Amino acid sequence: MTKKKTFKDMKNNNIAIIIQTLLKNASMSRIEISECCGLSPSTVGSSIGILLEQNIVEELCEGVSTGGRPPIVIRLNPDCCMAIAFEITRSGVTAKVFNAHNQPLYESSLSSRMLSGNALSNTIVSFIDHIKSGALEMPQNIIGIGLLCQDDIPDFDLNVEFSTSMDSAVISLERFLSGHVGVPVRKEYIERYSLEHYMQNIEAVNRNYAYINLGERATASFFVNKKPVDIAGETVFDISSIAIAEEAAEWVEGEADTIDSNKAIDKLTVEELAKRLTLFITFARMFFPVEDIFLGGIREDLDEVAYKTTLYLKFNPIVRKLALKNLHLSDALARRLILENHRLLLT
Repeated sequence: MTKKKTFKDMKNNNIAIIIQTLLKNASMSRIEISECCGLSPSTVGSSIGILLEQNIVEELCEGVSTGGRPPIVIRLNPDCCMAIAFEITRSGVTAKVFNAHNQPLYESSLSSRMLSGNALSNTIVSFIDHIKSGALEMPQNIIGIGLLCQDDIPDFDLNVEFSTSMDSAVISLERFLSGHVGVPVRKEYIERYSLEHYMQNIEAVNRNYAYINLGERATASFFVNKKPVDIAGETVFDISSIAIAEEAAEWVEGEADTIDSNKAIDKLTVEELAKRLTLFITFARMFFPVEDIFLGGIREDLDEVAYKTTLYLKFNPIVRKLALKNLHLSDALARRLILENHRLLLT
């Protein structure tokens, strides 16, 4: 049975629409907000009044008059909320804080070495609690936390041993942090997210692609119509066993592969790795209609691996090294968090 919407629900929905509009358009007059949102001027006026009382928006300046009284320009109060992005890599942990306008407020290196498990969660929680205590003189209304993780960090390094007087369990870092702070936590993998962010913001002809990361483990993600394929709640799949397992398969020109499965990915030669990727990609394309394959990771010879794999695949699909730099991923993730969680400002 569908729950009937109350007047309060409708009012909150109108306010949420206005907040989202201001997030996307920086500053607008009440009339411009009304026209953009499709809401009546009276509804916009009363909603803005509520938002002004709660310091969620502010009156910025007078706009340009079109013959009558100059309109007042409204914008979201930059201090009404904040989002935090944590970059978690094998070389350390960095925290970056952004206000409602997606402007950087603070950056801190929390560790210069890799942290995992409870050591990682304790470090992050300590930083969050420091902010919430008011010690850093910045907005304390956190509405989103992002985790940007190095792609080849295994999931068990991003888990937390959580104990209570009644029970103990191992849970994901994002679930633990969400419970501690009471806000949504989003985990992304750095190189995969850089590709997703890039592809979402360009007019790419091909909307179906895959990303394979080759590090201390191998992972794969598939995107159909620019959206990540989700299988049982997972969008990043560990393919290490496929990438390094011993196989006896028929290869191009009748060659056979007999590589020791105990070798790590970075120990395989370009030729060996290209053959294994060819087998995996050929199999995967039976299920996912991808036409572009992007490779990322810590190997220095990814260009060669991509080229050799493309040759084995007879140029269908094209395999290429991921080479995206300076995308300001923490900024992009923080903005996404604020856009996704803006309704939390109504509570």
